[in-house]
Amino acid sequence: MSDYIEADGRLKDEGGAGRGGERFVRRLRSRESYRGVYSSGTFGRWKARIVVNGQKIHLGTFASADEAARAWDRKAIEFRGVHTATNFSLADYLP
Repeated sequence: MSDYIEADGRLKDEGGAGRGGERFVRRLRSRESYRGVYSSGTFGRWKARIVVNGQKIHLGTFASADEAARAWDRKAIEFRGVHTATNFSLADYLP
């Protein structure tokens, strides 16, 4: 996916990527999902994981995607600093 996503989490402008690339980017934009969150596939639970220095760190399993996204945001701020892209407003996490 790094071919389609900028370092700050925004989608790259594909310009003349061709039909295959354009369809993939359209599919990414149409998904309602959070950074670092995916369905566990069982019992409607959600998992959060973050990649730090090439290692995947499992953050837990949550009842909702929102809870998992907030857990991811807190760890992203901890590991990457306050200038990282988050799923929700940064003001939600600062004192």
